[in-house]
Amino acid sequence: MEPAKAAGRVRVNVGGRVFETAASTLASAGRVTMLGAMVDVDASWNASGMPEYFIDRDPACFGALLGMLCSGELHVPPDVPERQLFREALYYGLLDRVRAARVPELDGDDRLRLAASLQPPPDATAVRAAPDGGCCVAQGSTVRLYNWMLEELPAAPVRDAAYLDASTLVVGAGSGMAAFSTRTGGLTHHFRSATRSPFTPRALAYDDKKSTFASSKASLYLPSEHDGIGAWDCSTGEQLAGSFFPDRPGFAFSDAAKLQWLETTGALLVVSTEASGINNKDRPFLALLDSRDTSVVWSCSDRTTLADVVDAVMMEDGRWVCVVNKFHELGFLDVRKNDDHGSGVLQSWRPMAEPVSHYPKLAAHGGLLVASRNDTVSVYSGPHRVLTSTLWGSGGAIGDLAIGGDRLFALHNEENVVDVWEALPPPII
Repeated sequence: MEPAKAAGRVRVNVGGRVFETAASTLASAGRVTMLGAMVDVDASWNASGMPEYFIDRDPACFGALLGMLCSGELHVPPDVPERQLFREALYYGLLDRVRAARVPELDGDDRLRLAASLQPPPDATAVRAAPDGGCCVAQGSTVRLYNWMLEELPAAPVRDAAYLDASTLVVGAGSGMAAFSTRTGGLTHHFRSATRSPFTPRALAYDDKKSTFASSKASLYLPSEHDGIGAWDCSTGEQLAGSFFPDRPGFAFSDAAKLQWLETTGALLVVSTEASGINNKDRPFLALLDSRDTSVVWSCSDRTTLADVVDAVMMEDGRWVCVVNKFHELGFLDVRKNDDHGSGVLQSWRPMAEPVSHYPKLAAHGGLLVASRNDTVSVYSGPHRVLTSTLWGSGGAIGDLAIGGDRLFALHNEENVVDVWEALPPPII
């Protein structure tokens, strides 16, 4: 016989300590929080007919947070470090509530106290206050960020960048995307998700209509229906409706480390390989996406075909995808054959018993195929991809390649050197 349900009450066991509270108290946290969501889901019922949950977290912090929801005031136990309470509040989705309760409103009262002092490096030139109580300090070309707890944040890594034109650069970092003027360095605008929620972009590409594509995740830790590849209007920064490719089984689009827009076909090449750092649950894959109807027009996810593949690039004829593995073997897949593994034979660049320390990179432009190998660049040309030249640079192994403006750029990671290659000038007659 099922126990009678105790209306309006919830029991929560946190780290072995049992708390009993009203369901309305948990609901006041908001549905987007962990505690607010408890009211909306089914739970096990104990003998008293009361829903019961178990959370393996700190009970002292939970008691302080629960008291804040009941009274609106935050009382921190003397034996609980503030930083520990803040971490627990972040776990439950209550960090904004804690901040509001911890930082008094500045309502015109001229009685102020010194709450903390920051010591940024010398030569700081400006400070700006953030809406949540954090701040940033400008120092030359560097901006140091502090959260509302006045902790200095590590620099957000730039995950990718793409030039929309000669005057606009889109940068994707751990906190989102933004467009900058290449002439002044000034911020043009931020890119906003359709849900107005934060997102973490990874790979970027842009089409001939001034739209930016980005593989992105709503969270680095939890899967979301908003994970995938989206498109943004570069002039407004708004996400385009009807141009979203959500993750699907076997195709984690949000993990793609490389995107390539194909002007000849109006499709988007998605590359997710061993070098992408993909999750173990997902297979490496290549895919061609049609943004007009968000369909997958071609894909290759065969494990044998993509074994050890670390980079890929679509040739300009739009018919072949060149792939390279960590042993520097080149291969070509025919996108006209959609049989999950393409076709083509690997062309060995040079037999090697072991992979090298740096993965090779590929680029294609103007009928040329360019591939890196350690500290050299090999250039293939013609319909049969004949090796026509080998370039030796400086600075150690090559970490990335790019072609644009009639120049080839090779980034040497070991000494942070960028080699710039140009075509030889015509002979003087």
